[in-house]
Amino acid sequence: MTKKYLSLFIITIITLGCSYASALVTRKSNDTWYQSLTKASLSPPDWVFAPVWITLYILMSIAVWKVYNRLKITEISNAKKIIKLYYVHLLVNVTWPIIFFEFQLIFLGFVNIVILLLFIILLMKSYFNILINSFYLMIPYFVWVCFAGYLNFEIFRLN
Repeated sequence: MTKKYLSLFIITIITLGCSYASALVTRKSNDTWYQSLTKASLSPPDWVFAPVWITLYILMSIAVWKVYNRLKITEISNAKKIIKLYYVHLLVNVTWPIIFFEFQLIFLGFVNIVILLLFIILLMKSYFNILINSFYLMIPYFVWVCFAGYLNFEIFRLN
């Protein structure tokens, strides 16, 4: 693996590691509490979530890596800022299953999604000005998190 792709590997492993941590929390509560909730009519089957999230985590890893790679030679301070913003956003992302599944705080989970969307918008705005392809890679993630917000809100409303 060349040095260029080492940072992609590290970003992706950290991102997928967060995904795995989220899955552990989700799996623990999914069989009991979550199954008893009334869900939105548009709720996909449970098996859909894992492949969608893995795909999105890979796309967002590639997006931030491409921007970081573009900036690290000429604007290292901006490259570091974007990486920090990405990891803070990832922390907000990974707290949702803890709030929603572990603590069963449905409305607070919705608030977490709204905050996550704000971070996604900040990242996308940064990417748009640096590398438009990275902006495009984030669109499916943004759309899915909007959908997740709808699902979360509907669970709050219906229960």
